[in-house]
Amino acid sequence: MIRLRSGAMAGVALSLLLVAVPAAVAEPEVVSVELAVRDRALQVTPLEQPLTALAGEPVRLRLDTKAIPPGTLFGDVVRMRATGVDGAAAGTEPTSVPASGGATTEWVFATEGTHTVRLDVEAYLLDGTPVQAQWHQKVEVQAARQQPMQLPDVATAPLAAAEAPPAALEAPAVAAAAQPPVATGKVTVERGHVDALAPRLIDGGLRVHVKDGSAVGTVVWREPIDVEFKVTDAARVALPDAPALSFLGAAGGQIHLLPQQEQPGVLWIGWSTEELKPADITGPVTWSLTSVAGPGPFGLFTTGSFGAHSVIFNSTDGLPDTHSVALGTHAHANWAFGKPGRYKLDFAVSATKTDGSTVQDKESYTFLVGDTTSTATPDNNTTRDGRRNTTLASTGPAGSPAAATALALGLIVTGTAVMVLTRRRTAKETS
Repeated sequence: MIRLRSGAMAGVALSLLLVAVPAAVAEPEVVSVELAVRDRALQVTPLEQPLTALAGEPVRLRLDTKAIPPGTLFGDVVRMRATGVDGAAAGTEPTSVPASGGATTEWVFATEGTHTVRLDVEAYLLDGTPVQAQWHQKVEVQAARQQPMQLPDVATAPLAAAEAPPAALEAPAVAAAAQPPVATGKVTVERGHVDALAPRLIDGGLRVHVKDGSAVGTVVWREPIDVEFKVTDAARVALPDAPALSFLGAAGGQIHLLPQQEQPGVLWIGWSTEELKPADITGPVTWSLTSVAGPGPFGLFTTGSFGAHSVIFNSTDGLPDTHSVALGTHAHANWAFGKPGRYKLDFAVSATKTDGSTVQDKESYTFLVGDTTSTATPDNNTTRDGRRNTTLASTGPAGSPAAATALALGLIVTGTAVMVLTRRRTAKETS
């Protein structure tokens, strides 16, 4: 088993400081692996020798950001994921490591032997281009220290009860691998965090779903056709005098903007490829805007650390527009609508499986822009009033600026930092 957890610390760009902690050593050895940005790519120099650890004792992994200065990467953030590849191991979602910050993780191996951990790091350049690096780290795990032998209490723990059959031991892993079901019924979402495009592999095919986290503390998977995204007048902002955004209207004019960073009272919409695993999908995912039907222009764009706007989708200059999304991505951007009214956005998503075949899906999304724009079939039962709260979604940062300043935001990527790896008789790679 590997347990991976993280905490904040001081630093700037990504050096991996692997800290082995043997039981009898007061000062743990620190091993540094430097990650740098060169020629628009992340470059890493892996360790030449395996790390060593005792079963049950921690191996600490410290991510230190010193080689990449602020302003080099979009949003000044790097993400890391660790995945065991030598057993039926569960991966972890990416851990965010900010510029001028860092994170510390801990690995704990339950069994001795040679373990291999795959480390993936990813970031975005200022123009939104994803950059990645990957390497494998071997860890030689020795037997744990001997504990005093205790005689079993035969009266309370007979031998037969202590010996569970292999099928019973493996049952939890099978249950964990099952895809969460898709909910039924139409809903209108107007606040909170939602990943509008979250592709998954189901029965060997690609299905694009909505990962609805608008109710704080819960996640519901939905079909896009069942969701109407409400963009209220709380999202109205003045369009800045920026040439890249002139297709949305005249500078100073009012548009509706779902911002790149979370704000109370308005939708915070992103996209996610975290459900697609490298064991199944090779290379990035292709995301295309194929058509827009609505009363005004639509645009999706990000804003860099120095205020430069990078347009991903522009409905006025010819479609389709295509964007490449790396695996393991969870990102947010600015969704802009030039005029109030009903919009229908058609998206296509495709990917290549590791066997070389292509999988794809096409879905339509409905956005109701402006307070006076009503649903197509009003029904009190389809609007989740209980989810319309002013509490920030639990997946995002606190203390976001007001909607009028949302155009100067950096790319937000999030992830968890806890994973459990179990070593079994049959080696199998999972991500």
